Amino acid sequence: MPGSRALAPHLDTAYDETGRPDGCPWARWFLAHALCGTGSQSEGGVLTGRALDGFRAHGDRWGEAAALADRSVQRLLAGDVAGSQRDAARSDALFAELGGACSRLWSVYPLATVAEIHGEYERADRLKRAGLAAAEGLGLTTEVPDLLAGIGRTALLRGDLDEARTYHAAARERAVEVGFRAGEINAVLGLGLGARRAGLVEEAEAHMREVLDWHRAVGLDSANALVPAEPGFSALARGDAAGALKLQEEGYGTALASGDPRAVALALEGLASAHAAAGQARGAALLLGAAAALRASTGAPLPPAERLDVDRTGRTARNPWVRPPSRRPSRTARPCPTRRR
Repeated sequence: MPGSRALAPHLDTAYDETGRPDGCPWARWFLAHALCGTGSQSEGGVLTGRALDGFRAHGDRWGEAAALADRSVQRLLAGDVAGSQRDAARSDALFAELGGACSRLWSVYPLATVAEIHGEYERADRLKRAGLAAAEGLGLTTEVPDLLAGIGRTALLRGDLDEARTYHAAARERAVEVGFRAGEINAVLGLGLGARRAGLVEEAEAHMREVLDWHRAVGLDSANALVPAEPGFSALARGDAAGALKLQEEGYGTALASGDPRAVALALEGLASAHAAAGQARGAALLLGAAAALRASTGAPLPPAERLDVDRTGRTARNPWVRPPSRRPSRTARPCPTRRR
C-alpha cells in the first residue's frame, strides 16, 4: 500500500494529540488490515501485534478478535501453521460470543486452509459452505465469489474436477456481476488449476496468463508462488523443459520474497520437475529433499492428495526417458495441489 511506511510511524503522535489512547489500536489495526491483503506482511504484522496489545489493554474484545483474525492470516502466509490455527480459532470463538456473524467470516480462510494443509478436506468444505451460506444471507457480495472459489479449490484437492470447474465458473460469474476483479482473477486461477489437471494444457496456460498479467498490472508480482509455478508445469506437459525451468526459476524468486517456507517448498518442487525433465536426476532429487524438509519444518508435510506433481517428478528422475504425459487423462482421475499461497 503506497504511503503506508510513511504513515505508520506517525500514528502514535497523531493519537496522543487527540487525547484518546483507545483510538490508536484501531488506527493500527485498520492500516494493518489493509496491508494484510495487498502490502508488506512484515510491516502489517508489526502493526497487528501492536494493535492486539492495545485492544487487550483496553479490554476491547471485538478489536482483539479482529486483530487475531488478521494475525492468523499473517502467520499462515509466513508458514506458521500451528500459530495460524490458534489465532483463527480464538478469533472465531470471540466473535461467536460477541454475536459477530459477519466478522466470523474472517476466520474461514485460515481455518479452512489449515484443514487442507493437514488433508482434512471434509472439514475445509464444511467451513467454506457454512461461510458461503452466511455471506449469502448477509448480502456480502465480494465474499460470495471468494467462498465459491474456495469450495472449488477443495473439490480440486478431492480430485473432483467437474465440481471444481462448476464452482470456479460460478465464482467468476458472481465476481463479474459485482465488478470484483480480484475475485474474478481468483476464480480464473482455480479454472487454470483444474484445466491443467484435466490435461487441457492450452486452456490452463490461457487462464494463468490472465492471472499473471493482472498480478503484474496491480503490483502483486510476488504475491503467490503458485502463479508462475503452474505455467511451468504446463510447459513440461508440452515438452518445453527450457521454458519450464525459466518459469520455475521465476517462481523460486517469488517464493523467496514471500518469506513463506511452504511457498519456497512449492518452488523447489517446481524446479525439481524441470531438472528431472532435463535429465538432471541428482539435482531433482536434492531439490525434492530440500522441499520435503522445509514442509516438515512447518509441521505440514504434503498430504497424499497433493503429491501428484512431486510423485511424477520422482518417477521422471528415476527414469529420465519417461516424459510427462501430454494427452488428456480422465477428468476425475487424480487429485491435485492448490498450495500457496
